[in-house]
Amino acid sequence: MIVNNQKQQFSFIYFCFFSFLISTSDRVFSQASPGGPVTIVERAAEDMAQARRGRLRHEIRASDISVFPTNIYQGRDRLGEYAARTTDVTYTATAPFPTGFALQVGTAGIWHRIYSPGKAALPSDLYGWSLNFGILFQPHPEWRFLLQARPGLYSDFRDISWSDFNVPILIGGEYLMNKNFTWIFGLSLDFQREFPVIPGLGFNWKFAEGWTLEFIAPKPRVVWKISDQLSAYVFGEYRGGSFRVSETFGSGYGKPELNNTVINLREFNAGLGGELRLSNNTSGFAEAGVTIARLWLYNRAGLQYASDPGPFFRVGIRFSF
Repeated sequence: MIVNNQKQQFSFIYFCFFSFLISTSDRVFSQASPGGPVTIVERAAEDMAQARRGRLRHEIRASDISVFPTNIYQGRDRLGEYAARTTDVTYTATAPFPTGFALQVGTAGIWHRIYSPGKAALPSDLYGWSLNFGILFQPHPEWRFLLQARPGLYSDFRDISWSDFNVPILIGGEYLMNKNFTWIFGLSLDFQREFPVIPGLGFNWKFAEGWTLEFIAPKPRVVWKISDQLSAYVFGEYRGGSFRVSETFGSGYGKPELNNTVINLREFNAGLGGELRLSNNTSGFAEAGVTIARLWLYNRAGLQYASDPGPFFRVGIRFSF
């Protein structure tokens, strides 16, 4: 079993990190975005502009992150080494709607691969697939809002049932205070998560020529715009997700209390990155850094695994038309 104060400490860190804004672009497991964490409402501005011209806007994003081997623990007991890899792909279409509105539809998929020792009761694969629906609303040039629901299946895909189904919801907004400063606020709902309802507040501040502070969860950054085509940045990041395991998963490890339960993945990263704009419609990015901590929590069973810090590397691409 895990020492209670350790679990409370990580839970407090998780809550504080999220509280300066849930503005992740598409998923509760925080998909990366070329160009950095362009907030969902910032991207909405582009989509609304296209919608006003009567154009249907398409966007495809993909990324892949590898976490290199490091130690994994249950409490103070070292269980061996683990490594991980996550791949995600998202497609979004934004269509014109009545004046001031646009409709978003799309789909997203994610695949977590966990290479862990047999003594750790961790699934080797976790998947998420969703249909995404959103409404963009801009009642005034200074205000933008978005309501998005992401119904889908989030599990190990071993014995799919209604218990694998979940509907994360995001409500986001933006207030353009001036050309250099934007307030961002939001509310994230996921009733399979440790904290089902999380509010937040953040900002985007262009504090000097070519420099921007994006104090926005899940990926606050300081960005240096080197040229119109190239940017570099330093960042912190939270990644996570909630997935249901199969009805017999725990029995295979002698832990029947883990059968058909929810595993919560929590990951805290820090690193350096760069983005290259390849054309008006295409950009790519690469990042490297340290996974400060990675946690796997079975809250219902009171079981938690944690890792030592370890290096990671990520690449991604974004294409719109």
